[in-house]
Amino acid sequence: MAILSNNPPKLIVGLGNPGAEYQYTRHNVGVWFVHSLARRFGAEFKLEKKFQGELAEIVVKGHKVRLLFPTTFMNLSGQSVRAVCNYYQIEAEEILVAHDELDLSVGDMRLKFSGGHGGHNGLRDTSQHMGKDYWRLRIGVDHPGNKKQVSNYLTKNKTPRKEEELILVGIEKVINLFENLMQDGYEKTMHTLHQQELSPEQQVEEEKRLAAKKAKKEAWLKKKAEANAEKKSSEVNSESKTVLALALERAKKEEE
Repeated sequence: MAILSNNPPKLIVGLGNPGAEYQYTRHNVGVWFVHSLARRFGAEFKLEKKFQGELAEIVVKGHKVRLLFPTTFMNLSGQSVRAVCNYYQIEAEEILVAHDELDLSVGDMRLKFSGGHGGHNGLRDTSQHMGKDYWRLRIGVDHPGNKKQVSNYLTKNKTPRKEEELILVGIEKVINLFENLMQDGYEKTMHTLHQQELSPEQQVEEEKRLAAKKAKKEAWLKKKAEANAEKKSSEVNSESKTVLALALERAKKEEE
């Protein structure tokens, strides 16, 4: 199980494909995010051939953050990420990767630490180069409903205007919380972001779920502590029995 990292990011990667034909497709929403972030903080991207990508730099709450758009095409994104991390000595847990997510409704935004790639080629290649323990910003684009349609849905069809607006609103929500992220870390920011996405009824259910999860964890910890105490007690009793057996054996020899 990955240990949750709560440190602010040093590198934010926006996954997508280079070229005008992909610019407004759903598969490039990660790029939309880093470009929006750069605009908010007054930065510009520059092509860096040694990193196989476009790079920008922002400073937020005293933290320097690099923004990267790998221009390698999606399935080779990890090469670019690895090159930047090697050069600037950035660890995997200090990376935030923004990417499109089929399993979320259009415009829904979720932060997540570690995990699989879910068939996403950009995540797959990044994980091959960096391991899986990095943060992800999952940007919801919904699913076309048919697995055979996924490729065209993500890379061939331009994002409809209504969906584009929903995604940009979601991106704006995350950017509005960005200073909090740099100051307070992921956990608090993640809770605030995820609560914003829920209706009042959903928030009540989410609070119940979190309370149940906490109670379950506390029960497990209590059970584990009791098991450890029982084991320790058993070991002490076993030791005592061994000492007693040796004493009896010694006394028997003395009698002989």
